[in-house]
Amino acid sequence: MISIGQDATVLTMIHVYETSPERQQSVYDGLIEGLRLYGRRMAGHLSSSIHKSLDGLRVTSYSQWDVEGSKALFENPAALAGSLAWFAPLISNASRQDSHLYGDISTYQASA
Repeated sequence: MISIGQDATVLTMIHVYETSPERQQSVYDGLIEGLRLYGRRMAGHLSSSIHKSLDGLRVTSYSQWDVEGSKALFENPAALAGSLAWFAPLISNASRQDSHLYGDISTYQASA
């Protein structure tokens, strides 16, 4: 089960892909296909959730990574570039991509 919580052993990477309404589904499908093909090959990768914006202008990927297991990927520029290159043809309909790694997390849950 994928969960969001305060866990110092997990990193989060959030990718935001800008696109157009007529190309959004292609970017979404490309990310899902990329995860199917390459997800297990990415060092320390735990999970990814893909989201389509309701306005059709973005696709967002929320990925969780094991801190220790992902060092081989995130601390090696060549390995990271290779990983991004696997996905490039699959997300070619994105006009722009913005990605960042996050550590500390705080969550809020509304009470019933």
